[in-house]
Order: sequence, then C-alpha cells, then structure tokens
Amino acid sequence: MTEEAAEFTVNEAIEENEHVTPTSEEPAANNFYSFFNKVDTFISSTAQQIQSNIPTVDSAFLEKEKESLNKNIQKNFFKINEKMKTSSKVIKHNDDFQSTKLPDAYIELEKQTDDLGKVLNKVITILETYEVEGYDYPPTLSDSLNEVWKVTNKFKLWGTNDEQESKADSTKHEEKEGFLPRSFAQALSNTFNQCHKILEHDEDEEDLVKSFSILKDTNTIIDEHKENQDNIIKTDILPSFRALYNDVYKGLKGKRKTVENLRIELDSLRYTNENNDDTLEDQFITETSSTLSDMQNFVESVDIIKLLRSFTEVQLAYYKKCVEEHEKSLSVLKEIEAEYEEEE
Repeated sequence: MTEEAAEFTVNEAIEENEHVTPTSEEPAANNFYSFFNKVDTFISSTAQQIQSNIPTVDSAFLEKEKESLNKNIQKNFFKINEKMKTSSKVIKHNDDFQSTKLPDAYIELEKQTDDLGKVLNKVITILETYEVEGYDYPPTLSDSLNEVWKVTNKFKLWGTNDEQESKADSTKHEEKEGFLPRSFAQALSNTFNQCHKILEHDEDEEDLVKSFSILKDTNTIIDEHKENQDNIIKTDILPSFRALYNDVYKGLKGKRKTVENLRIELDSLRYTNENNDDTLEDQFITETSSTLSDMQNFVESVDIIKLLRSFTEVQLAYYKKCVEEHEKSLSVLKEIEAEYEEEE
C-alpha cells in the first residue's frame, strides 16, 4: 500500500464517520469501532509492506561476523593473560601454542639492567642525605628546646641596660651561627668559641683561651670545607645519578614495555590463526634489536664508576683538609703542653 493510498483510506474513514448521524448510542459505537478497524488495517498492511522491503540477511555473512567477533574476544583475553602473567588463565589456551620467545641475551640484559636500576636507586637514596642540613649532627630534644628558649629570650623587655646589651650581642652572635648548627664541626666551633669568651678576661687562663681559639678556628674551616663538599655532591654528583636512573634506566624500561606489547600483539594474531601483520612484525624486530643494543650500552657503560670516582675525590679533598687543619691545631696544643712540662 502506497502512502497516498493509506492517506486516502484514513481520510475516507474519517469522512464516513463524520456523515453518520447516530440515532442511538449503539449505532454511534459501531461507527466508532468501524473507524478504528480501518486504521488498524492500514497499520497492519503498512507494517507488512515495510517488512517486505527489508533485505534478507545472508546467513554466511552473519557467520562471518560471529567468527570475527569471537576472534577479537579471544585476542583480547589472550593479551590480558599475557600481561597478567598469572598461572590461572582467564581463558584456556591451546596447549600446543607457544608464545614468542625473546633472545636469551635480551632476557639476561633485562636482569642486569634491573640490577643496575636497584643499585642506582640505593646510591641516590643515601646521597640524598647530603641535601639535609645538619645530617651529621642531629640535635637532641634538649638542644632544640635550648635554642628555642634563646630565641624567645631575645624578645624579653625587662632587665638592666647592661643585661639587654649583653643579650643583644649574644643574640647577634647566635643569629650569625644559625638557629641550629649545620654540621658537627660548626657545633664544635660554636662550643669552643663560647668557652673562649667565658675565659678571655681571665689572665691566668691565657693558654687555655689560646687552645679554645685554635680549635674554634680549626672546626670553622672544616665546617666550610664540608659545606663545599656537600654542595658539589648536591649540585653535580647527585643530579647525575638521578639522570642515569630517571632518563636512561626508566627510558629503557619504556622501550622494553614497547617490545613486550608488540610481542603480545603478534602472538594474539597467531593464537587466533590470523595472518601476521608484516609491518607489525618488522616493528617488533626493529624495537627488539634497538632495545637490546641500548641495554648493552647501559650495562657496559662506565658512567656509574665515573660518578663514584668523582664522589670519592670530593670526599678525599674534604678529609685531607680535615687532617691538615687538625695537624695545625695539634701542633699548637703540643707546644703549649710542652711549655708546662718544661716548667715542671
């Protein structure tokens, strides 16, 4: 039935319904149902016509689509299984199927690369200690409270003028030294300096004052050289170790991940008996060769040894300065002691 014919049928039914003059309730009801019967007939015939125009789906086409869908599902489950690397598989694999094996040299280099990654991480962790000021002189709780009390007293408003001036001088000295010593050498220097100030007006303790003075100077110089050592480690050596770990090692992990994903993709095609993608296979071979070469270079690199050598040189320079300064102070102390022995 055409659209025009259907429209005519409906209009005709409406017109007939309009010209009927019901003589009672029953004839009116009959006309009403007659109208809707015609509409129902029109809808049924139209539905049949639409259905007849729908092309018949080829069963072979449906079977092909079903097979394609099943293969995609199998491939996805296969990829999940390979990535999970669990003993209990999501789907049961064909016992005859063998996953692509990477070269033994590649697998061995992966292990060596990961070992170096662990080593770098440990070295970085310990060298980060140099970024913490006062790492060699962790203050006790009493030391910390004592420093806080000194700072608090700075703001007291009572006391004589002399006391206030004395406290002001002391505060300036403490501010110059820092809230807490940045190193044990500085803590020693501060202590020897305080002892020197206590005795400097006592003429009978001239030799002891001199001893504290030389020890103060010695530890001040040692503290300065320690700060220089720490700065070199923080700004040169530690960043180089971090670059090896974050840029080189993590970069290799990214390349290895790419190789693994390509391997799984190729194996999923083989598992579902699909034709290999030549482009994908070429990419897998290229990435595997490139990653193997990069891991080989990383494992055989002398970069870590160079950084360890630099670290040792910096430490040695600092320790040599410590020995030099301690020898000077020891010489002075021996001279003072010798004078007392001569008098005896």
